[in-house]
Parts: sequence; structure tokens; C-alpha cells
Amino acid sequence: MSDTQQDSQRKNAIVFIDGVPHFELAADEIVYPIDVTMESGVDAKIFAHLSPYEPRELKAVLERAMFSHKVEGKIREDIPGDLSAYAELARKHYLGLSNVASDDEGAEAPDDVKRQLFESNPVFQRRCALDGYGEITLGRPDEAKASAKFLLLPTRSDVIKVKAWQKFVAPGGSIVRVDFEHEMEKEAKGHRSRYDSAMKSQTNIKTNESRFDIAYDTLEQLYANLMRTVRGYCLNGQLCTPENREEFARLIPLWHKLQIVHHQFDRTTVKN
Repeated sequence: MSDTQQDSQRKNAIVFIDGVPHFELAADEIVYPIDVTMESGVDAKIFAHLSPYEPRELKAVLERAMFSHKVEGKIREDIPGDLSAYAELARKHYLGLSNVASDDEGAEAPDDVKRQLFESNPVFQRRCALDGYGEITLGRPDEAKASAKFLLLPTRSDVIKVKAWQKFVAPGGSIVRVDFEHEMEKEAKGHRSRYDSAMKSQTNIKTNESRFDIAYDTLEQLYANLMRTVRGYCLNGQLCTPENREEFARLIPLWHKLQIVHHQFDRTTVKN
């Protein structure tokens, strides 16, 4: 069975509820628009079809890809981590590509040609992970100038609402923006202590290299402890509510959770 034939049997991550796009947490296929520049210099988008990753997979990838740095006098040298980990993640979850033309008339390329395109380009594979899974942005595109100020102001003393958004490809091939909102409890001192402990930097005395040794399990648990409810997500076509929190919370992509937790604690660092 071809990749194209299998597409119709998969549950796409975009579901429209009352005309508004939502991210389906029970989906088995997520389609991301990846920006590319062709040899002619023209910008285009390739649609990358990926299956959802497991949290443990992303934790392992982020640990491998974590950069380090060393300081010699006043000069700081950044040392990249193993970025091939992102490409491996995309290869493991590859389901197919679309919006790839095989001729000037715009006919869709055969699946084997698209697979060869993907497999022969590790840089594009890495982009599929970073610009696909990881391309969640805080705020709103139309609130760019005011988003930082907006995000720092909770609506009530015990609630923090963090907005984010991400672009996906809906069934039928249209690119849609899903607006997310995470309603979080205001953190206590104990939460701050756990966050700081999870973000410790380690220094190798022999090489003078410093590297974050991030406890991703702790960050994920902090999100679980502080999150009240979310908007923009759904589970089996039903909106996420405080009543079904236990069912949907574990399915929210880890990359989303990390962004929200980092923002929440960066916010309190700025305020303090």
C-alpha cells in the first residue's frame, strides 16, 4: 500500500470544531508545512507527514542535541550537540511527503521519489523535526509587539494563561493556524525550587566545558502539577475540559509542555 493510500486511513491531527481548527491528541498523523527554497530560488512548502513521538524519545533527542560552551578569558565558544538526533527522530516517524511536484504541470511526485528525497537529505530531516514538532510559538502572530507584555500578566492572582500557536496542514491540504491556551496555576516556591534544580548546569573541570543537564522528567511533572486546562486541543473530537484533564494531559506533546513551563518560570524570573 502506498503512502498516499494510507493517508486516508490515518487520523489527521487537525479537527474543526464549530469551524475552528483544533489539535487532535488522539491523531496518528501530524502534517507540518516545511519551508524550503528550490534551486531556482523560489520559496515553497513541503508537507511532512509524521507520526506522534513518545515523550521518552524527545527527552533522549534533546539530551543528545544539547549544546555546551567553554570560556577562555573573555571569549566564549559554543559547541553544538549531536544535531543528527533530530534527523533520526524524523526518520523514525516518517509517514510521507506531499505537495511535491514531479513536473512543471504540478503533478504530485510518486511516493518512492518523495521517500528518496527525504532519505537523501539529513538537513531536511532535521528541519522536519525542528520546524515541525518544535515549531510552537508563544503569543499570537497578530500580537507580536504586545505579546511579551500580555503574557506576563495573569488574569487572576492564582491563574496564568499562556497563549501559543502553531501551523499544521489540515485534511485537504490547507495550512491552518491552531491557537492554544494553557491555563496554569501560579507556581509556589516549591515549584520554583524544583524548576531551578531541573535546569542545573554542569562543568567538566578537565575540558572546562559547561552544559545544561536538564531533568526533563521534572519539567514534565511540573507541567502536570500546574496545568488546569487547555484550549485549542481536543481528544477524539471532544474539547478538553477540566473534567477530562486526566485523559488529555498525558497526550499533549512534550515540546509544547516544555515551552509552557519554561515561559512560566522565565516570567517569574523577570518579575522578581
